Amino acid sequence: MRLTRAQVDQYRALRRKEGRAATGEFLLEGWRALTAAIAADAPIVDVAVRTDEVDRPELEPLKKRGTAIGTISERDLGRISATEHAQGVVARVKIVRHQIGALFGPGDRLLLALVAVSDPGNVGTIIRTADWFGAGGVLLGRGCVEPFNEKVVRATAGSLFHIPIVDEVELLEVLAQAKATGFRVVVAAAGGSVSLSDWRPAKRNVLVVGSEAHGVSADIRDSADVTLAIPRYGRAESLNAGVAAAILLAHTR
Repeated sequence: MRLTRAQVDQYRALRRKEGRAATGEFLLEGWRALTAAIAADAPIVDVAVRTDEVDRPELEPLKKRGTAIGTISERDLGRISATEHAQGVVARVKIVRHQIGALFGPGDRLLLALVAVSDPGNVGTIIRTADWFGAGGVLLGRGCVEPFNEKVVRATAGSLFHIPIVDEVELLEVLAQAKATGFRVVVAAAGGSVSLSDWRPAKRNVLVVGSEAHGVSADIRDSADVTLAIPRYGRAESLNAGVAAAILLAHTR
């Protein structure tokens, strides 16, 4: 069945933070992301697919589940899509909220916390990297871009469905909770007291990374068990936040 104008507008509304907040849904674009969502049994509300791609095999699991699948014109798909070239399919997915306490379970744990990282591409890439290294969750402090922004979703390349993400976190409070359950709070900072090459991780770690422009705030830095400096051998002023997070995660593992 062809999507109505009202249904197209429902999809378009999810490009705005206000629309996502009002509906509790976010917009998913592209076959790769949809396949990841299906594999993770994500709560897909419905799907809109370009008319010439309605028989693609990726849709079979959704048809078996009874998920509503509508057809959409190239023009309307372009009105919904945040990318220059629409990828043939969009979906509405319910936002799943994770509880912070669940991330502090027993045993060895690795968490990543971000301080005021506002670039969607960086946040999405960091979530994807945290998934690669098997982190148990990502905490997004206040000032970070929301994880369901369409650019963040696209940059995660499906990892959004693999790893718990909690946003709008009061980091000072949550880091104190983490320390009370045996975590070591490890802050990456220029001029850190310990070189990364000399650091040996504990069994339970929260790695904290700040934005490239502002780094980590003084109060969070003061709350750390250790501040780490990534050794610099050249003349670059700073590291991209996503690169810094990847280096820390790789070293910790």
